[in-house]
Amino acid sequence: MGENIPYITTRTNKSGSLRYYWQRSGHKIVRLPSDPIDRANLAIRLNNAADQKVEINLAWAEDTLGWVIAKYKNSADYKALAKGTLKYYKRFLNDILELGGEMPFDEISRADVIDFVESYPKDSQRKHCSAVLRNLFNEAMYRGCASHNLASNLRLAEMGSRTQIWQQEDIDSWKKAAKKHEKADALILAFDMLLYTAQRPIDVLASKWSQYTDDNIILVRQQKTKTLVGLPAHRDLKKALEIARDKRTSETIVSNKNRQMSYSVFRKAFVQICAMAGIRDLQPRDLRRTAVVRLGQAGCTIPQIASVSGHTIDTTTQILEKYLPRRVELAMAAIQNLENAEDSKKLATLTPEPK
Repeated sequence: MGENIPYITTRTNKSGSLRYYWQRSGHKIVRLPSDPIDRANLAIRLNNAADQKVEINLAWAEDTLGWVIAKYKNSADYKALAKGTLKYYKRFLNDILELGGEMPFDEISRADVIDFVESYPKDSQRKHCSAVLRNLFNEAMYRGCASHNLASNLRLAEMGSRTQIWQQEDIDSWKKAAKKHEKADALILAFDMLLYTAQRPIDVLASKWSQYTDDNIILVRQQKTKTLVGLPAHRDLKKALEIARDKRTSETIVSNKNRQMSYSVFRKAFVQICAMAGIRDLQPRDLRRTAVVRLGQAGCTIPQIASVSGHTIDTTTQILEKYLPRRVELAMAAIQNLENAEDSKKLATLTPEPK
């Protein structure tokens, strides 16, 4: 039943079970029921709605990340949380959902969990985030879509702030290796957006073409801070965006099979490319810090850098204080700027005013 209905695809989970999905270009992937009659009926409804360009209000597909979060929010344990605790639980659950609500929960790896927790700069944030994830995995285990709690036994005390910076040779090596990957175009575009916008991977992957204006400004609403930043595209990024826009197949700038690339898919491919390039101890989120340092090395002021990255002035100052080396080249450039300003002032003094 349903073999001749278009847009039905299958996947095999880690336990070897076959799952059915409705996957059509330009639409959110939908998990289909195991029952063949129910599966066929839902697929037909979805195709008819897509043909008529109308939306069907469906809940998250069973066993997806969004589905587990919804189940957890409706649980007695969640409803029993204190008001103050509930506030930060909502925040972290919203952040977790940004990884991709349609992603099957069992596709989340231990590495994904560690990387996500480490993305928070403060010890208290990492502690709270890990607690939320542990409870979420408990819910998933209860629902039968996870076999282990991958958020347990995290070494939070050893998680310090990352200090890694991408050097130019690392960037060149990564891009060279990325050209051999099956998702080369999307991954290199995502890399350039991270490098030139100083934004978080989650925000870059969620960026839509509607946020890229005619005057080459990228509008980004940061998920964690809710800050709206407008970023002029660097000339190299502008060229890449123009090429990608001509070939676009989805609403999001970075796409995977005609839909938004989830963080899990992006990170997995990113790690594969790092291995191909022989790059160790560098991650996608390190590009945000790298972008800030590169702007500082280019002589940008702290307010200018903060307007790009969306950091506060204090945070931007701390990043530059910690990571921007005291190089002779920067000192020479500073003195040269001072001398040029003094020469311009002298010239203005010597030049007679027109009568």
